[in-house]
Amino acid sequence: MLAGAVLLTPVVASADVYKWVDENGQVHYSDRAAAPAADKVKIQAAPAPQPAPAPSPATGGGFPTAPEEQASSQLRQDYQQRRDEENARQYREQEEKRQKQEQRRQEQIKLQAAEQEQARRKAVIEECKATMRLRICSKGYDAIMEEKRRIANERAIADMKARSQTRY
Repeated sequence: MLAGAVLLTPVVASADVYKWVDENGQVHYSDRAAAPAADKVKIQAAPAPQPAPAPSPATGGGFPTAPEEQASSQLRQDYQQRRDEENARQYREQEEKRQKQEQRRQEQIKLQAAEQEQARRKAVIEECKATMRLRICSKGYDAIMEEKRRIANERAIADMKARSQTRY
């Protein structure tokens, strides 16, 4: 009997537990403060489990009655529903977090593409300035490309005329 009482007495242990959130938003618990911003968490021991009541003749010799079985079934269903709701909430939170990360990644890709396009246009403008001594007009990049094609066409026509004159 004394051994049974000792087993049912809750064991209280004192240990430091630390909680922190990493850069990905993941919550961590540990017995060591792994991050400088880790918070010390107080842990309380769970209450000791209650022993099952001894079977009595009033309950049919230990077998559950229909109302007891129904109540037990309802408790299991309620517990399962709460667990399902918590799992669904956690899934939604993770999915929202994943979508936000994907959105940030897509925005970064767009920004990089825009920066690359801007650098490419700047390189074309610099090339035009250096090779053709073009003045930048208010129409910008498209006007420069059009001017570059026009000059190339004029040079090609001039070369054709020069070749045709030297043959005769």
